[in-house]
Amino acid sequence: MTDHNATSGYREIDGLPLTIVRGSELTTFAGHHPFYGLERTEAWHEDGAVLPFGVVAARARSRGAFVSIAHPFKLGDPLCTGCRMTADYDADDVDAIEVWYRRWDGADWDDRAAYDVWNRAWAAGKPLTALAARDWHGPAQESPFPGEEPF
Repeated sequence: MTDHNATSGYREIDGLPLTIVRGSELTTFAGHHPFYGLERTEAWHEDGAVLPFGVVAARARSRGAFVSIAHPFKLGDPLCTGCRMTADYDADDVDAIEVWYRRWDGADWDDRAAYDVWNRAWAAGKPLTALAARDWHGPAQESPFPGEEPF
């Protein structure tokens, strides 16, 4: 369970009949990056300056985080600042990539592009884990499990 630069959702999960992996979705100008396995979020800026993602990822990994890229090909600026992965990402900075995050055959479908990045990483000798995840930002993104959305 991750949220944008926050861990406050943890207060609402006690007693659920699920195994919850806690984390935080680091929301930066260079993409959204779920850091799984953290009890608190990782800062992506210091003393007024944006840190290189590799530095932030290394700090999170030193605390036991599993670092991912979320929805790498979602529309970016100016519609969603930071939603899209930047072209200069380094596969050595991440452990996983989200290859499925909305309907595979939906109108704004771009999961295939993420799937292709995942395959290229494997071909280059970097075995990234492929993930499926959902964003819940309101009722329009709710659907039954397992259904046609990632699960």
